[in-house]
Parts: sequence; C-alpha cells; structure tokens
Amino acid sequence: MDEQEPLGRGYTILTFVTSAVMLAVLGVLFYQIRWLFWTFAIFTLVCVVTVILDFTIRRVTRLTYRDVGQFSTVGQTTLGQTRVFKPLGIAAPHERTLQPAMPAIPTVAEMLAKNLLDGIQMHHGYQVNQAKELVPVTGQFDDVRTFAIVGKGGVGKTVRLFFLLIQCIMGNATVYVCDPHGGVAGSITKLLAPLGSRLKIAVTDSKGDVEGQIMATVSEFTDRMERRLHDQEDDRTPCVLVMDEFTRMMYHEQYGEPCVDAIVGCANQYRKVNGYAVVLMHELVATKSRNVTNLVARLRRALHAVFIMRTDKEYASYFLSGKQVKKATQLKKGMGILINTDGEILEDVYTPKGTVADAFTVAKMLQAIDGPAPIPQLTSPGVCVSPSSMPAHLRLIRGPGERGETVQEPAEPGESLTTFTMNGESKEIASQEDKEAIFRAVSALISENKPLTREAIKQHLKWNNKKHWIVKAVCDEYGLAMP
Repeated sequence: MDEQEPLGRGYTILTFVTSAVMLAVLGVLFYQIRWLFWTFAIFTLVCVVTVILDFTIRRVTRLTYRDVGQFSTVGQTTLGQTRVFKPLGIAAPHERTLQPAMPAIPTVAEMLAKNLLDGIQMHHGYQVNQAKELVPVTGQFDDVRTFAIVGKGGVGKTVRLFFLLIQCIMGNATVYVCDPHGGVAGSITKLLAPLGSRLKIAVTDSKGDVEGQIMATVSEFTDRMERRLHDQEDDRTPCVLVMDEFTRMMYHEQYGEPCVDAIVGCANQYRKVNGYAVVLMHELVATKSRNVTNLVARLRRALHAVFIMRTDKEYASYFLSGKQVKKATQLKKGMGILINTDGEILEDVYTPKGTVADAFTVAKMLQAIDGPAPIPQLTSPGVCVSPSSMPAHLRLIRGPGERGETVQEPAEPGESLTTFTMNGESKEIASQEDKEAIFRAVSALISENKPLTREAIKQHLKWNNKKHWIVKAVCDEYGLAMP
C-alpha cells in the first residue's frame, strides 16, 4: 500500500481539471459584474490554497503499513512518526489492563485463625477502596456503648449482631440476650449456644409471656448496674444488654418505657461501670401515641452508634440525610452504613459472615485462657435450649430402620427442628444427651482442625447410620455442619 493505485491517481487528475475548467467558465461569466467577480476570485483562491494544503498534509503524513501480528499494525509517516493500530480496539494480552476483582470478605472463622479478633480492639468490618483492596474498619470496645442495628428482615442483622457479640465475649463480657425467637434456627441464641457460660438468655421460644420474660432479664441487668453505681458491687465485668426485635418491646404498653429507660441508662451512666446496650430494630417511627413518640425521641438521642442496613427511606431519614438516605435503601445484604461514636459516617461496610462453629472456636479459646475447667454449654443454667417450631420442609417421620421421608405438612405449635408431633404429643427426635454429645463432637473436631461434616460427627461418636437422622436434625437446628 506504499504507492497510490493508478485508478485513484487518474480520478484525482480528472477532478482537478474539471474543477479548473468550471472555475474559468464562472470567472468569464462573472467578469462583467465586478464585485461579484472579486468575491468569486477570492473564494476560488481560498479553495485552491485549501486543496494544496490538504494535498501536502496528506502526502507528508501518509502512512506505510507493516503488519506485526494478530493484535496490531504499525503505520509510519514520511516524517518518521509511528502509529500503532489495534483492530476493533483489542489490545494484545500483555497490553490489556485488567480490572481488579472484588476481594472476598474474610469470614469470622478466617479472622479468628489469623488472630484478627482479640477482644481488645473492636472490629466493625471491611470497606473496599478504589483499588479493590480491603480496608479494615476498627475502633475500641467502648464503641459499643449504646449501639443500634437497623434494617429490614433478612438483610443480615443477626449476622452483624453475632460478629459484634463474639468480640464482646472475647473481651470477657457477660451478654444478656433478650431474643423473642430464640428457638428458631439461625437465631442469635442458637448461634451463641456454645458460649452459654457467658450468656444470660431471657427466652428461647415463643411460649408464655415472652415480653414478661424479656423484662425480667432487663430488670436483672439494670439492678446489677444500679448496684455498681452505688458501690454495692465491686465486679466491673463488662455487661452487654442485647435486645432483638426491640421495636416490639418499645411499643408495649407496659414494658416500653422501662426498656427505653434501660437503654438510656446505658448511654448516660451505666457505661461508666461497664454497662452497654445493643438493640436490633426493623423500624423506628413515631405513632399517634404521644408516649411512644417520646420514647422514640429519647432512644434516638441516647444512641452513640448506629449500623444501618437496607431499610426504607422513612426509617433511614432518622439517621441520614441527602444521598445517603437513598443509598440506605439500595444496600446489598451484609452491607451497611456505620455511624460511629465520633459521628463519622462510613459507607459500604461489609460484615464478615459467622456460624455457630465460630462460637465453638471462641469457646475453646476462652477455655484455654480461663483454665482446664470445661465450659458449660447446653446444660448451663443460663442457657435454655427448648425447641419452638419446626419448618415443614424438615418434618421427618421415621420408624425403626426406616428411611426418612419429608412430609409437607404445616408445623404444629411447639415443634422445632428436633421435635415432631405424633398423636397430639410432642416427641423429641434428639434427646438432650444426644445434643450434648453432638456438641462435644463438634468442639473436638474444630479443636483438631478436622472437616466439620455430619459424617465426621458420626464417626467421632462411633454412631451407626441409624443415628444419621439425629445428627442431621441437630445440625440443621444449630447450623453446625455440612452434609
């Protein structure tokens, strides 16, 4: 392609001659009208000069090409300038700029293995910078103070709470858990079950006066804090009052005000004697009731820090403004906006995922620190593991030596993952002794760094296949092991 094709050269000459003849003819016609003639002459001169310049520039910058492979072609001008052309904009493999991939957020288990959680420094999660690098968000244990986790159901509030409380327990705290759904698989009560010696649980099922049981625990916590304030108790062990579904208690006609008083007390004075509070809420809105409106206002003023997960615009507006409100309505599961105790707003904070196996790991760590005495688990007076209700997809009907069959029937009141109803009576699939044995097996497997599977649990307990369904039922209820 170094030389111009003959056909192209002839076409150029013909065009030039034709243009010159037409200009000459027009010049003769316009000669009689002087002003029109000079206007035409100047226009013609400009056109000629432009054509000459264009021809010269094209000639000087004309490229000669050299193919250098499938990924590019090199062109060189008369002046020696070189240009590289990439077909369809595709670069060679070694020239392509790869966008860094989104890094994986470490799990609680990975953080424990790397000693990133020590109970001294409070770890709030991770942010991802523009270079797709993980940036840890850390603070102090005092950052808990009065802490709220706000978001819709299913956005990861329980996982967030688990991550927070694991660190509180590692910091030698006693946790008062008020959990209206403690008997449900995946609840905070189930996740923290292996750490029973560090817990005081209000309720683990939906039977009886749930609000009354929760209020009793709140009263026990506040009484202990008052004794400390009046120098009637020397113990200064950190105590954390945790209230799941706090909106339910706040709107209660009888218990709403005492519960808010306890949270406000943590904010104003209990924190001086190591008393803290964490509340989980779906929503925080005032109602037509003046009393509830006042309680909402008091609670908002008392909160030192808030972790906002995906929620509605109305609720997000209580804590955020501007574009951050809209962002709060679009957060992915597990992500949140942290307003820390210094008032800083940190966006897109990811929460590490945790499981009940991590609670076993922490229990083992604390046992090594506290001494050789075993940590009470399911048999601890502070832990109630009574069942609640069993999802239909896990209702197992079995006889001796029979294969399990899934029955799609609605669960009866009072059933759980490890109970079923037969002839109107609630029967246990797994006895208390079976549960304790399985928990001990899980703890041993974790301490020996062995794979945590149902088959491994059976082998450790030396159980035959007839007890597989017991292992499955307990593992499903507590989220202990993979199939």
